[in-house]
Amino acid sequence: MIAKDILRVIYSPVKAFESIVKKPDVTGPFIILALILISAAVEQYVFASKIFLATRNPENDEWTESISSSWNWSSNGIILIDNVTWLIGNYSVRSTVLNDTSVRMKITNIGTLNCVGDEGYKSLSFWINWTHQLRMSPSDFTLKLFSMSDSRYFELDSTDLISKSRIGNWSIPLPGIAVGPDSQGWVFVNVTSLNWETITGLEFTLKWSNKANLTMNIDDLYFVKKSFSFLTTESLGNYIAFSLMSTVIGFFLTWIVYVGSFFIVSLGAHQRIGSWRALFVVIGYAFAIAIPGILVRAILYSTFPALSFPISSWLPSTSDDYIRAGVIIEHYWYPNIVYQYSPFANLILDIWIVVLCAVSIRALGELSWKRAAVFTAFAYFIKFFLFGLGSMI
Repeated sequence: MIAKDILRVIYSPVKAFESIVKKPDVTGPFIILALILISAAVEQYVFASKIFLATRNPENDEWTESISSSWNWSSNGIILIDNVTWLIGNYSVRSTVLNDTSVRMKITNIGTLNCVGDEGYKSLSFWINWTHQLRMSPSDFTLKLFSMSDSRYFELDSTDLISKSRIGNWSIPLPGIAVGPDSQGWVFVNVTSLNWETITGLEFTLKWSNKANLTMNIDDLYFVKKSFSFLTTESLGNYIAFSLMSTVIGFFLTWIVYVGSFFIVSLGAHQRIGSWRALFVVIGYAFAIAIPGILVRAILYSTFPALSFPISSWLPSTSDDYIRAGVIIEHYWYPNIVYQYSPFANLILDIWIVVLCAVSIRALGELSWKRAAVFTAFAYFIKFFLFGLGSMI
């Protein structure tokens, strides 16, 4: 009978609550909670399947935080640490060139990086910013990767890459520039054989067609290894457990707020709508709609493209990692119409629960639809005041 009532709350709520109020059983809401948790676990697993992580070198932003460490920055202009124009950490590396057609920045002594094999680095990521005295865009951008010496390098024409993704005045090639033997577009200079196992430095060069005062900033520079699924990490269990705990807390807080609000408004209106216990149980059945609601969210997540993030944990563990992840999500998920409208799924679920609450107290207190709607509007106002817009489940 309980299972039948739970199912009927979803497709025939009026008849369902007419049956429930005759013999309210607290077992029903706890069965609903168990089914919600199962649905939430499915939802989080689907979402996690879209997340791929990757380790990077260096692990933080250290290459662009200093010019006086073991690595060495050099330029054809004046090079310094910029604490005004930066995106990650506290600084970027800046070069200023006066009355010239190009600006060049080079970093060496970064160690010997292997870009070959499954354990090798697969891509290079950075943010670049430039200014031109006449506000002109560069006509050419080249990137060099040095192999053991400055005279042996791989060169890539990257002009088309720097304009594909912009954040303010900053550009970043997403999802990074591929490196290694399988990458495309690199020209080998003074390299008699493929030598991707010994990358020891890199150089950025921007060129213009006319002379001017030029600047270039580089920030958040790192190499990235092959990505791996978040589903394969040990932290997946903790992630799902934390999500389920949040679901349980949200379930009980919302349940208690609605019950308390209905009880208070009924006392103020001198309208008896049943005992505390009956009200508590009947309102609990209204959350049955969250079961299909959460599964719908899981279906929406399944339509998102899988993304690779240059971070080693999910959720991101630092504010810088949140920025890195946010840039990728904005570039690949924001244009997805399903992603844009997914927040409305939470709002629809919240409204649906409110409507079922109105149906439940009408049946319990034998209220008119108008009075039930007024009571429910008050309860929702209290919930909105305490927790804001959208479902907490």
